[in-house]
Amino acid sequence: MRYVRNELETITTGVGAGNLSLWLERYSWTLKTAANVNDSDKDFDKDFVLNGLFLPASKGCRPCLNATGQQGDERTAYKEQYGRYAAFLREAGAEPSYFKTTSRLVCGIGESSPLENGIALHPLWGVPYIPGSSIKGLLRAWYKHWEQEGDSARLKRRFGTLRAMGELTFFDALPEPGVALERDVLTPHQSTWYNGKAAPGDWNKPQPNEFLTVPKGTSFVFGIATNGNVSRAIARGELSEQCIAEVRGALKEALTWLGIGAKTAVGYGRLVPE
Repeated sequence: MRYVRNELETITTGVGAGNLSLWLERYSWTLKTAANVNDSDKDFDKDFVLNGLFLPASKGCRPCLNATGQQGDERTAYKEQYGRYAAFLREAGAEPSYFKTTSRLVCGIGESSPLENGIALHPLWGVPYIPGSSIKGLLRAWYKHWEQEGDSARLKRRFGTLRAMGELTFFDALPEPGVALERDVLTPHQSTWYNGKAAPGDWNKPQPNEFLTVPKGTSFVFGIATNGNVSRAIARGELSEQCIAEVRGALKEALTWLGIGAKTAVGYGRLVPE
């Protein structure tokens, strides 16, 4: 009997071609097994991800070797998907809104990864993306704290509760075709202290940890729509379109001033309308 995992271990060419999400989250572990590397050897993982999945490029920027990457057919496939997605948003009543990053962006930094820090990659297309749940959470926080609505009835009506669906539907934000990934670094100086193993001191060794981000200047398409019941209520004149326009305006303010994803306190994740 031939097992798929045994066949995967013989693959040594075409590194990076296809879905980057699979390379990053699945195949890197297979390479470790094939090379008889101990599971605790994190340096092997980092070297493969940072140097094996990315072509050399200037200024630390690496092309995203996935459906938007360097292979012609795959690049065309994602470009077509991106156009279909924008058309789908219009059909769903979520007029596409385009925003561009003014700083680096990283979503899913807590996800499991061969690196110390993860990144959210689309399971089908392998591109970095912003999950709709993150957009919903950002807007809910904006209304609750910055608009000072607290736990108002309007907030519950729009965003839902554990018992009831909200009025609004938040779609994933996909990046423009040709998106790239960029290497960044965190350098803890007192890791033993952070881990509760020893007191801080000047003799501790800094430990640089590289991770992947979306670079400044990347465009994303966002979509927010009403759910089916609310759409029918709007058609009957029972609910105003003004609420959708208001939420889209709040999205602009929240992305500009708060940012989205990880490390927003140090300037990451800011986007402005195109």
